[in-house]
Amino acid sequence: MKYDDDWEAWCNIMPGARRSIMVTGCCELPRAGYRLELRQTERPPFNPKILELDVIVHEPSSPRPQVITHERATCFEYTEVEHDQVHVNPDGPVIKVQLAR
Repeated sequence: MKYDDDWEAWCNIMPGARRSIMVTGCCELPRAGYRLELRQTERPPFNPKILELDVIVHEPSSPRPQVITHERATCFEYTEVEHDQVHVNPDGPVIKVQLAR
């Protein structure tokens, strides 16, 4: 798996809305049929202003063409924290969080 360069993160802090964060990006995979999931890392955060996410790769259950594909991973969570950065694990990008006001 290889991370593409299009990863983005937004924190919604608009008045009257429940605070939330959205993270999205693509990964290059060696064949068709993979599915990606972004999940908050289970270990306690070193810095609460940094959201740590793990990319979970679900392999296809049946034979698929060996063609390089790009799959999107997305995470949406409600949060009480105004995150500054998102770290994508393993060995993924560090993303500066944009604020939606």
